[in-house]
Amino acid sequence: MSSRLRTVKATLGRILYRGSLPYTAFPRGLGGASISDQFLYRGDIDATRFVAENTLALLRGEPVEVRHRLRFFDVRGRHLRDLEVCTDRTFETIDLSPLKEISPQLEMATFIHTSVYEAASEPELLRLHRGYCQYRKTPESVWASVHGNFGGIVARPGESPDQHQLLARRRRAFLYTPQHRFEPNNRATLYFMNACRSAETVEVLLTPAQPHARLRIEPLGVGCCVLEGHSGYLSFRSHLPMCRPQVFIEDERQPQHLDVFHT
Repeated sequence: MSSRLRTVKATLGRILYRGSLPYTAFPRGLGGASISDQFLYRGDIDATRFVAENTLALLRGEPVEVRHRLRFFDVRGRHLRDLEVCTDRTFETIDLSPLKEISPQLEMATFIHTSVYEAASEPELLRLHRGYCQYRKTPESVWASVHGNFGGIVARPGESPDQHQLLARRRRAFLYTPQHRFEPNNRATLYFMNACRSAETVEVLLTPAQPHARLRIEPLGVGCCVLEGHSGYLSFRSHLPMCRPQVFIEDERQPQHLDVFHT
């Protein structure tokens, strides 16, 4: 009886607070699928690389052959190309320079991570991929690292690029002010990614009455804006389930300096 009551309460909660939920209900039949965060590629700096995890090797505590598939999308969410790396290591650092060599004019893109195993070793597990991206401004810079952004992107082996299932959902509009103070001697570049099925708009506000930028972002796409000379905080107005930009900070006094974080 108590189990049924909890189920009823959970169902009522989803109905009453539907406008604030970040995800749709996870559908049945996802065993064996990969659910990825959304990651940012930058082609306008020296280098970007990705640290991928081999979830099955982590669970078993032994080497397991895996094929890491990175699937890239342009700023409008259109499939660009795939990059695959085979390994049995627990963690693999994947150099993304091949993308830069193929598309030298590509300044930014998004990508997702799928792990593919041989059928003999593939359990019916649901694999959630966070992963880390690392960025380097110049060859002399220190790598700056950040984990993936809010995703919920389902990918199954063998699917075509337009068959990915997006579990993130549009929520009611809200205003978000992160606890980070921007300094006037820094140049900040903010990247907003969209893991929803609908195109979404983000308003960047210097104050509630002073807009700085308005970005329309397609599903699986990305938009960015630059902030210079601003002292204080920012606010974001959006319908995104989690309007958390990826922020890069450059210090004009240190040409090699690059920091990255999520707000």
